[in-house]
Amino acid sequence: MVCQNVASDFRPGKQLTSRSGTLAYLAPEAFEGVGYTSEVDWWSLGVTFYECIYGQVQSRDVSR
Repeated sequence: MVCQNVASDFRPGKQLTSRSGTLAYLAPEAFEGVGYTSEVDWWSLGVTFYECIYGQVQSRDVSR
């Protein structure tokens, strides 16, 4: 594990706007920079499951 000194000041009820994390696992709200809460973790978990099941990260085709 590598520590890159990237963290967010999470407080219940306070929205975050930082983009800390790996881009492939970021929820759309976090990627776009709009406010988000801990629910984006469910998105990241879903991406992780997808990668484990199918052996690849789901692509985000922005042209659609």
